[in-house]
Amino acid sequence: MGTPGGGTVGAVVRDMAGHVASTTSTGGMGDMLPGRIGDSSIPGAGYYADDELGAISMTGHGEGILTMAMGIRLLEAHQGAEDPLTARKNCERILCSLERRTSYQAGAILVSQKNGPLVLHLGERMLTGCLLEKDQILIRDQWPGRSMDQEKMLNGQ
Repeated sequence: MGTPGGGTVGAVVRDMAGHVASTTSTGGMGDMLPGRIGDSSIPGAGYYADDELGAISMTGHGEGILTMAMGIRLLEAHQGAEDPLTARKNCERILCSLERRTSYQAGAILVSQKNGPLVLHLGERMLTGCLLEKDQILIRDQWPGRSMDQEKMLNGQ
């Protein structure tokens, strides 16, 4: 998202013991006021990691992500759902509410302890990668309104 060459790089990981970590680095959206603080450096907005919940990294319009505390909201909705399909639908509703309420767009990669990995976004495209096993790498270019299907991702399709 944002201007070409100035995108966000984020990562979420969960190790074999269930410990999680998250990071987000942004090139910025461009044309922002000097001194502006974006969402990337704010826990619960642009990134978050908690061994009980999981980990998330966000990209998009920081003002909206900050205003609506998108990172923690998405992660809690995903972790609190009964199953991965319900988790994805809950997160899609929350992300769509960002655009409806603020006219901003965002994307997220996350892994919750209960419902596993999820990729979702509203922008033009979001390149994502996933290391499932020692030698199994999956890279996809996701398009608007489409979340990575967890079953397909877990099956390497």
